[in-house]
Amino acid sequence: MLNNEILRMLSRVLEADAADVAALARLSGAEADAAEVEPMLLQEGEPGWRECSDAFLAHFLEGLVINQRGRDGSRPPRPIETPVTNNMVLKKLRAAFELHEEDIRAIFEAADAQLSKADLNALFRKPGNKHYRACSDELLEAFIAGMALSGAAGEEEAESP
Repeated sequence: MLNNEILRMLSRVLEADAADVAALARLSGAEADAAEVEPMLLQEGEPGWRECSDAFLAHFLEGLVINQRGRDGSRPPRPIETPVTNNMVLKKLRAAFELHEEDIRAIFEAADAQLSKADLNALFRKPGNKHYRACSDELLEAFIAGMALSGAAGEEEAESP
């Protein structure tokens, strides 16, 4: 999945405009402003579209973690990891919103994606682990859609049954 698609979907879930996305990226040391981010939020092929680099997406995800959980003053800032993989996006979202296994399963279920406990755990393992499973584009898209449906991104609006 293109970094732009991930950035665009997450900005919708978070109800964040280009200025908000730039502010989140700056929290982790990126130099960005709304004018630079706006073209990254466009659909590919639209006039002015610009590719979102792995470095920018990594800064945005790390900034999201910092924004949601606060900065740990007892440790030096974490280095930005690239390239950004779908598994890394899942890990950063889990960390940012302090999601536990049951929360993650509920998010996937909200998007009609069923995962066994073993399959879910495999997504969060290190790539060298024999039980590691790469997260597909479809699975990441389902997770982000499930976040929007379940309100896992901290949205205040709750749908009544």
